[in-house]
Amino acid sequence: MIIVGCSTAIKEPTRIVIKGSDTMYMLSIRLAAEYMKNNRQVSIYVYGGGTASGFQAIQDKSADICMASRNVEPEEVKLLADEFRSIGVSHLIAKDAMSIYVNNKNPIQSLTMQQLQDIFKCETTNWNAFGWTDLKISPINRQENSGTREYFLTHVLDGQDYCKSIPSALSLSNMIQFISNDSSAIGYGGITYVEGVKHININNIEPTTENVLKDLYPIIRYLQFYTINSPTGAVKAFLDWCLSNQAQDLIKEMGFIPIWDK
Repeated sequence: MIIVGCSTAIKEPTRIVIKGSDTMYMLSIRLAAEYMKNNRQVSIYVYGGGTASGFQAIQDKSADICMASRNVEPEEVKLLADEFRSIGVSHLIAKDAMSIYVNNKNPIQSLTMQQLQDIFKCETTNWNAFGWTDLKISPINRQENSGTREYFLTHVLDGQDYCKSIPSALSLSNMIQFISNDSSAIGYGGITYVEGVKHININNIEPTTENVLKDLYPIIRYLQFYTINSPTGAVKAFLDWCLSNQAQDLIKEMGFIPIWDK
């Protein structure tokens, strides 16, 4: 957990708690910090832990906003409906592309969606199948409560299960560390994370902002803030600001794709 900031005013600051997607973690910290510069009466606390933990947090009222890198699941909708007579409200703030990471020593430049399926279902297990050396492939997954994992399952594996022998990283940073230290490794995450890993093309299409904006890249998703009901007060003010010129410029600066570009 990172406490992004707090008010120095004598009056007790308004507290907003945001929890969820690790993909959106650093982005939300940056947005919160920038917002509080001109709104010192507000303190925003940002927690990671995965999209599922964010939905759980708004359900049990330990958070005001869920960071979500996927849509709400049917069982989550039911829980919200049963408890609050609401299916939740989505606030789109950015677009992201899911990138495929390999070690920097890996010479492979591109894989197809079918080849990715075969790797993560353990039907192809050696890099020599793609013209590289005789080296066993070491795929790594995200943790089970990760929205990125669910998105990959739905949009890359077409809902088919991952191979059960694939280990799961505790966080995106753990995944990147694993891949950067293992020449045989392959994983996935947002296109903004570039240190220590190599991003490869999918269907010979590079994961770039331009290709995402043109809807050419095959694995695109929206990044969202979820609230139980239509927000009011300080929460609404912050969410509205996230669509401002200033916030959308910050989103672009962080390597994500703005919802709109002035």
